[in-house]
Amino acid sequence: AATDRTVRVHVATSHAAAERTAKEIVTGGGRTIVSAGGAGTFNAVLEGCHLAGAVPSDLRLAFLRKGSADLIGKVLHVPDELSAAATGIAGSITAHRDLPADVLAVETTESDGTTQRRHVVGFGGLGIFGDVPRFTESRIVKFYKGLLGTLFGDLGPFYVGLALASVRWWILRLFGRVAPMTLILDDETLPAERWAAVMVLNGDLGEDFPLGRGLPLASGTFRVVVLRFVGVRKMLRQISACRTAAELDQPDNYGAIVRDVRTLIAQPIGSTRPVMVNVDGLRLMTQGTVRVSISGRVRLVDARPAPEAG
Repeated sequence: AATDRTVRVHVATSHAAAERTAKEIVTGGGRTIVSAGGAGTFNAVLEGCHLAGAVPSDLRLAFLRKGSADLIGKVLHVPDELSAAATGIAGSITAHRDLPADVLAVETTESDGTTQRRHVVGFGGLGIFGDVPRFTESRIVKFYKGLLGTLFGDLGPFYVGLALASVRWWILRLFGRVAPMTLILDDETLPAERWAAVMVLNGDLGEDFPLGRGLPLASGTFRVVVLRFVGVRKMLRQISACRTAAELDQPDNYGAIVRDVRTLIAQPIGSTRPVMVNVDGLRLMTQGTVRVSISGRVRLVDARPAPEAG
């Protein structure tokens, strides 16, 4: 066995069930939870860990990677092989090897005017990035996500979804169905424009998604990368640059604006058309203002092996 501690296994068949189960565990006093699944399951568990709007300060959350593109799991040095991962997580729990991470709150406006609030550790986005889950999280897509991952690596499904979302966004823009948005980045206001993409990263997610390069998960800020529409041919160049983080080094060459901020407010102008918001692979719909801010901090179990004595 990986540990001599008492372990209780809970089975959840949906993200909603995972959230409810986590809520029950934390409400009952549980303070060490291992999420087994993909990024969507992990963030559903994180959501369930909130009591009165905050994660308990003594909570520790571990990630047993079982999905595709599990970037947080990689940052936490969780092995691919199940037995090794369980052993590494158990050892780190015992040794209290933790990595602090800021939790982002994403607020969206429902069709009835009410506000929905979700929490995330990872990334999110609007525009093209907001539409990615439309092509990566449907039941039909899940049949070929494994094949795309095999052919193009862990982020294969994501980048294929990104390409398809780009085509969809361009068609909508062509027919005048993309609303301009005003973006407020802390105290800086970007005038209303039909922004191609607004990407949000709460820290460095590793070489697979390097746009968060150099930003600690617990920096107290998150990174916003905004892409202007610079034409169809150049849009493909922008997408390709996301894989190398070229926008960070030469933002002007890619129509990019890069800021590390504490708050982001996106306000659509003159449209009530529903817009999809990407919350680390989960889909949220909004018909109004989107707000992103840092709401707290959570301790993540770091499965990195203990240094050898010598």
